[in-house]
Amino acid sequence: MRHLILLRLKLLMHQLLPFFILLLLSFVEQFYFFRMLPVEPLFVLPLLYYWAIFNTEKLSAFSLFSLGLFDDGVSGAYLGKTSLVLLILYALVLTQRHHIKELNFKFVWGGFGIFMFAATLLEWGISSLLMSEWLSIFPLIGQNVLAIILYPWFNKVVRRLEK
Repeated sequence: MRHLILLRLKLLMHQLLPFFILLLLSFVEQFYFFRMLPVEPLFVLPLLYYWAIFNTEKLSAFSLFSLGLFDDGVSGAYLGKTSLVLLILYALVLTQRHHIKELNFKFVWGGFGIFMFAATLLEWGISSLLMSEWLSIFPLIGQNVLAIILYPWFNKVVRRLEK
């Protein structure tokens, strides 16, 4: 009986691990140290892209919505903005995951570049609408180029964590 409970607990933790990793990284993105850098790194979107392609069953719309609300609450943004961005990007990747999943890594990385371009436009558009003024897109471009450059490292780390 005890073995069965431990097995179920291990399975539950394995299913919730991506959500808790994304939650932790969402919190880490808000550290003051990163705000002092010329380009703030993004940690959540590369992992969202990876798990949306290779382990869809580990992320649900509810977990992404909760993650977005947490991120907005911690960062002081409009509640629901990040949730909307994450859910739209997740749906975008889900529509193409069967095509991307079978490609070699260079094409997956290129797909991530397209994903980050869509993320930039979406984040900028929603933020500009909410603020009722045209915001500068250049800080977002810097963040997303850094994320594209670091994606192979994120991919390697997540593959090791899953083993």
